[in-house]
Amino acid sequence: MALKRPLLEHIEFIDVFSPEGKNERNLTIRLTFRHAEKTLKDTDVDKERETIVNAIQKTLGLSV
Repeated sequence: MALKRPLLEHIEFIDVFSPEGKNERNLTIRLTFRHAEKTLKDTDVDKERETIVNAIQKTLGLSV
């Protein structure tokens, strides 16, 4: 899955956790957002993050 978002600079996978007795894995990821010409506001980042979450849910069928 390719995520070409204008403000998304980097995605880093931090950790994978598998709860005992459950058939699931929990992933921790870090998203780094940056704009070359301005300071980002919370609303800018929130909008991008929501778009990414929706893409993950729709494309990969994962819970976020």
